[in-house]
Amino acid sequence: MNNIIQKVRFLVLDFLRYSHLIRSIIFYYTSLQNNIRNHLNKDDSIDPSYISLTVGRPYQLPINIKTPVTWHSNNQNVDVSKDGVLLAIKDCLGKDSQALITAIDSKGKIVQEFKVTIVSWIANTSKLELIKRIPNYHILAYYQNTIYFCIGRLLFKTQDSFKTKKQITKLPFLPANSFPMLINDYGNFLIGQKKVFWSKDLIHWHKVSEMQMHGNINMFDYYIDRNSNKCYVYVGEYSCNPNHSHKVYRGIVNRDGTQEWKEILNFASLTEYKKDNSILTSARHIHIVTVDPYTGYLWVGTGDEDIHSKILFSTDYGESFQILGMGS
Repeated sequence: MNNIIQKVRFLVLDFLRYSHLIRSIIFYYTSLQNNIRNHLNKDDSIDPSYISLTVGRPYQLPINIKTPVTWHSNNQNVDVSKDGVLLAIKDCLGKDSQALITAIDSKGKIVQEFKVTIVSWIANTSKLELIKRIPNYHILAYYQNTIYFCIGRLLFKTQDSFKTKKQITKLPFLPANSFPMLINDYGNFLIGQKKVFWSKDLIHWHKVSEMQMHGNINMFDYYIDRNSNKCYVYVGEYSCNPNHSHKVYRGIVNRDGTQEWKEILNFASLTEYKKDNSILTSARHIHIVTVDPYTGYLWVGTGDEDIHSKILFSTDYGESFQILGMGS
């Protein structure tokens, strides 16, 4: 009897010891089966379409299938009819607001797929359509019904959505891909070759300032103070080099074109911060330099880690800054 009890005890211990392994094997086997089944039943050439769906407003899916299909929704909050009409039953957030809608043919193959998000605003009242791809055109600005763009260093404009174009000039520099062109009563501003250029007539361009590195489209803005008749232009820097300290520059531009540029912010580099963790002015890079067009306040945002993330603003055109928040 004791031998039987001893054997049973060892069997139980062995089961407990290996049960987690057995469960893991079953889990991965089931997952592998599902992945294989999904791969076999789905056409790899299908790219899912993304749709925002307003609660309570039916939406007809754009269907490009000629053969009969059965529609499925993986979310009970999003209903899809046999004709491909969507209806969000209730407002949700997070994962509950996400639905995958699939059209399956008679052979069990997924032939069309939609990723749907339930939203609390009116959606699908308009749409964007791709008319033409223009890969070599660097669009710089839209101003007074005119689009300004570059092909290499050649500056063009069009007033009929690229049906025709007129060359303005050949720039003495190559415009930075990530920067727009600023156009206002005080002239035209462009970034290129880590420099700020200014032109009154779009033909003759003059260097007015220099930078250490380029930024991006969210780091070039201006504000015109009608009381002082001055234009304030701001530009920031962006890179992923841990040794770089990133700066914000300001130009004060007068009506006659004279201007004064200077550095108004300087964020310590990651390398400096790692040497001295008490440096709270560090940032991996700047994310945004922009102006509130109603107040003229200048806003600056940095990142990436919590200790480097800050939102600052200036009410005096960059003479001084206040921290709105920092951290997570």
